[in-house]
Formats: sequence, structure tokens, C-alpha cells
Amino acid sequence: MENPAVDLAVDPAAEAASINKTDQSKTSTTSQPSPASSPLAVTVGPTSTLERLPSELRRQILFSIADLEDLRALVLASPVYYQQHLLDRRALLEGALSRTLGSVLADSLAVQESRERFESSARLPESETISVKGYDWPPQWATSSEILEGCSEKDLVAMARFYLTIAQPLVLNCAALFLWNLDESLEDCALSDTERTRFLRALYRF
Repeated sequence: MENPAVDLAVDPAAEAASINKTDQSKTSTTSQPSPASSPLAVTVGPTSTLERLPSELRRQILFSIADLEDLRALVLASPVYYQQHLLDRRALLEGALSRTLGSVLADSLAVQESRERFESSARLPESETISVKGYDWPPQWATSSEILEGCSEKDLVAMARFYLTIAQPLVLNCAALFLWNLDESLEDCALSDTERTRFLRALYRF
């Protein structure tokens, strides 16, 4: 099974199964008191209350998550939500990317397209150059669905992974370095939405 779009570490379902298997092997080799003989014995359910919700509610929870990093955290933390998100993977990625990147979504798509073009050939012909055509398209009024129209699920996966592993960490590092160059005594502070967008757009275009 392919890893989820925001799963950059391990498959949560496989990891959980491995942990359960290890726990069962330990239990079989170690003598344990029976529940009846232990007045403090507590029965623990196999899943949390959040995971026992009906699938319709779990789906609404996934779609209500606005930030891509928060979506990644939930999917990695729960095998149940990992399986649930696979049913609406593309729609979830489109929504999370749109809300997280905002007006930088077109720049993110341009980076993905240029990466695909570069990786398709070890060396481009001398007469062929990569350009973004001055960002003439999409126009400012274009919706996120229009920008992402024609993107494959693989493209969305790559865009999400690039943001989480490269763009977001570099934005924070660049902001801290910029502040330090202004005044070494200044402490790091949270970026406003406008500052974050400007840093992010500059990074993607670079």
C-alpha cells in the first residue's frame, strides 16, 4: 500500500500491527495475573473514543482540518484515520494545500511542474529552457480548484511533501536568520500571515 500523501515516515497501520504483534509475543512468554485476581485490573479498548466515531464523523473531522501539518499529524497518529483518509485522499490534499498555501498555491504548482520537467531528462536540450512565463497564468481571480485542475494525485502528494519537508522549515529558518541579521539581541517571534506568505512565495520562486 502506498504511503499517505502526508506520511513521510512510516505506515501507521503497519507500525501498529508490528507493535501489537510484539506485545502479544511478550504476553505469551510472561505470566500475568488473571483479571479476576487483580482488583485494579482495567479493561482498555483497542481504539480511542475518537477512532470509534462513525466513518461519516471521522470524514468530517478530516475535512475540517485546515492545516496540512495538522492533517499529517492525525494521519500518522491513527491507523484508523490513515485508512479513512485514503477514501478521500485527493480531495483532502486539495483542500489542505489550498488553505495552507493560500495565494502561493500557483507558485507551488509551478515548482512541481518544473521539477517534473527536470527529472524527466538528465539533460535538457540547449534550446529548451524552463520558464514560468512570468506567472501570467493562473490569473489572480482563479480558484484553487482551477489552479489544481489537471494535477494528478501524485502531483498533490509531491507538493505536500515538498512543503512539509523543505518549504516550511526553510521559511522559519530564513525568518530567524533575517531577524538575527537586523539585531542579534532580538528573539524569534511568530510570523504574521502576510510575512509568512511573502517568505513562502520568495522561497518557491527561488
